[in-house]
Amino acid sequence: MGEQVAGTLTFVFTDIEGSTRRWQRHGDAMRDALERHDSMAADVIEGAGGRIFKHTGDGVCAVFGSSGAAVEAAVELQRRLVAAAAAGEWDAVDGLAVRIGVHTGEATTRDGDYFGPALNRVARIMAVAHGGQILLSNATAALVGPAVGDVTIVDLGEHALRDLDVPERLHQANAPGLPTDFPPARVAPRRGGGASRLPVARTAFVGRRADIEAVAALVTDDADPLVTLVGIGGTGKTRLAVEVAESVRDRYDGVAFVDLAPLTDGGQIPTAMAAALGISVGGGPGAGAVLDAVVAGLAVRSHLVVLDNCEHLVDDCAELVDMLLDACPDVTVLATSREALAVEGERTWPVGSLPADDAVALFVDRALAADARVDITSPGARATVEEICRRLDGIPLAIELAASRVAHLSPEEVAARLDDRFRLLTGGRQRRAQRQQTLQATIDWSHDLLDGGERALLRRASVFAGGFTLEAAERVCVEDDIDVRRVVDLLGALVAKSLVIADRSTASTRYRMLETIRLYAADRLVEAGEAERIRDAHAAWWREWVERFPADERCVRLDTVLALEAELDNLRAAIDWWQTSERVELAADLTASIAGVWSLGGYHEEGWRRLRELCDGDGLADDVRARCLAALAFISMVIGDFALMHDSAMRSIEIDPGGAYAPMAWSHAGLALVFDPGRYAEAHNRFDEARRAATARDHSAFREGADGVEAHFFVVEGRFDLALSLGPPPPARDSWAELNLRLAHHAAHLLRGEPECALDAIEWLAAAWPEWIQAQRALALLDLGDRGGARAATLAGARLFLEQPYPLLVADTLVAFAALALHDGDAARCVSILAATTAERGLASFRSPSIAMLSRRYLDRARDRLTPEDYTAARAAGRVAGSLATFHAELERLENEAMEVSA
Repeated sequence: MGEQVAGTLTFVFTDIEGSTRRWQRHGDAMRDALERHDSMAADVIEGAGGRIFKHTGDGVCAVFGSSGAAVEAAVELQRRLVAAAAAGEWDAVDGLAVRIGVHTGEATTRDGDYFGPALNRVARIMAVAHGGQILLSNATAALVGPAVGDVTIVDLGEHALRDLDVPERLHQANAPGLPTDFPPARVAPRRGGGASRLPVARTAFVGRRADIEAVAALVTDDADPLVTLVGIGGTGKTRLAVEVAESVRDRYDGVAFVDLAPLTDGGQIPTAMAAALGISVGGGPGAGAVLDAVVAGLAVRSHLVVLDNCEHLVDDCAELVDMLLDACPDVTVLATSREALAVEGERTWPVGSLPADDAVALFVDRALAADARVDITSPGARATVEEICRRLDGIPLAIELAASRVAHLSPEEVAARLDDRFRLLTGGRQRRAQRQQTLQATIDWSHDLLDGGERALLRRASVFAGGFTLEAAERVCVEDDIDVRRVVDLLGALVAKSLVIADRSTASTRYRMLETIRLYAADRLVEAGEAERIRDAHAAWWREWVERFPADERCVRLDTVLALEAELDNLRAAIDWWQTSERVELAADLTASIAGVWSLGGYHEEGWRRLRELCDGDGLADDVRARCLAALAFISMVIGDFALMHDSAMRSIEIDPGGAYAPMAWSHAGLALVFDPGRYAEAHNRFDEARRAATARDHSAFREGADGVEAHFFVVEGRFDLALSLGPPPPARDSWAELNLRLAHHAAHLLRGEPECALDAIEWLAAAWPEWIQAQRALALLDLGDRGGARAATLAGARLFLEQPYPLLVADTLVAFAALALHDGDAARCVSILAATTAERGLASFRSPSIAMLSRRYLDRARDRLTPEDYTAARAAGRVAGSLATFHAELERLENEAMEVSA
């Protein structure tokens, strides 16, 4: 078709099944596969006389003047896809299954696009197909007859399609070389079943297929006459209930949907039920008589009754359902509510956030409905959609409202305005219930059903970031209107009403809110005039909580650091609040107190930035400034800025030589001299000062820390026996000091020619510090002749670095890469790698003196195997390449080698 025409045409729509999941898993490979798919589709369609008029992201929309040509093109496309699969073209994306729908009907044109009912019908036909299947409408099948070429047309019977009032008789195109055995169409065929009084959905139901199947199994289990879908407003409980009811309606004599949202009194429920069931009760009898009529109507038939929106009449609903189930043994009730009905025998099914794939698919579906021209197929747009769905907590209503905005805003503009989501996510279809017109109205509906204590606790708990414990709630949220003894019951009520989530995966239950609920509650906190007071209480509590841990253990004990890290979001919120309210000294004290989290938890860049700002500012007492400077020295070591480490440590000592963090400052002042051989004696004196200061304050962790760091100096000086004499015996105690000590022991043993002892020294650390020891493990294994084990350890360390990029771990891994290259006989590459290691920061690139000594060992061995000219050229090449580029190149080399070995 060379030009666009209107009238009676045949449309072919294609779609890649499960594409969202493949995009998330395979990224670039999926983009390549889609380009190949699009090229294949264009070649086939244009070759058959058709024309592609739209790309839908993961499929195409094509138009043909001939129905026979359309069917033959669809078959040819599937054949080419099957051939490509046999050739392995789709292996990188775990296969590629394309579903195709074909329909013939009238259409009009506008701005290069087609419009009309025929387009809606072909889209729905495609949507019910399975990957690899070609489905034809009855109109197309009638035109092509029972066969076209070698294609046979098979009648599949009449099916009800989503959003279409008139059912469709579907047909399947079968052809040699193509699969023909598919499951039933995704929408069950209409059968004789009982009368159904379910609402008709105007939009496609997206996702939650596993939920539909699981809830349908509960509903049809005779042991579960009451199933309640529980969740906050906007999660799609009503739509899920309707989908479940549709899927099981043939098992009942009748299915009825009772919307309780408009009701204001429990006495109105029987009348609403009677109307939904089509039961005539005469000229307005009382509630008792109406209920009798309902019971009489249900007692003789099997019925599924969907009771929607029970939360505002929960007690009345519970009483009625309890009576109904006793009187009518063949009745099943599927209820939706913000909380359970608490009826004996009730089974609840939580309806929470949509999974990421389903959330993205819902946004895409609703965005295209708002504006079919919107581009959401590029990787950048997809990433933005994923961000929108994540920030909206996967709440379907919020996602639908956000998607409707693409009619006049780009996805990027929608994402940029989500901080003001309650203003942004308004409007939508006017046929929505009033409580669902805006995101705020939906949550208002739940909030208005809370009592005074529940509202107070909800708004005050909004100050917590990243969750909270019962103890924290009792300390922060209690005022005159809430007795501390009530907090546990109020929290339980908020959990039951789906506004707070209880995580019981650990010994201590942890509570949290979806971010959308938390933001709503935070607005209520401001309205109540409590924001400043409660935030003060929140910050004060976390400062008190941190002080429970000894100062030295907060910096170096791994178990303590992990406990603090679990509350890092709350600690950040407290620090930020104190800075916002100009109480900089409190902010600085807390920031310095969690130096171990910033350094060891992978937040060194953030901690470094915060502490630099605080140390350079005004308003700090001497002891607080000294703490901040000592903490800054610690983090500067992790980052590799040894000059700043030395300066910060010495300033800390000068300001407060007897302070709580003086032992740590002395240790880092000594460590900063590690690459200055002329000052080793001075360094040892500083470690002695660190131990004296730690002993004076009974800080055993800081005292051990000084030992661990000094052991590296003894390695550098070649005094291996002294290095090995420092430190406690095993087992390891999962501390920063223990890590340093055993890394020094590892290097001492390797340099003494004792690889087995070197391996033993670091195996104690494998469970607690896996990312920190892989390079050292590789070096010991190489000396033991285990090249395969060394390769595996190096790969493990490199991959852990990619997950948690400590700058100094690059040097460790590069040393392991260099050792492997030398073992393989490539001395020049070994020299280049080691030159790249120190290209940016010289010796400061190494996180320990010991690894620097081991680096020198391999460099000396490689130099002995090269001419002076080759050695100089190799060093120059490495310095030009730099550390990160060399790291990624060597990682790719090693991964390719590992793949070849596996093959």
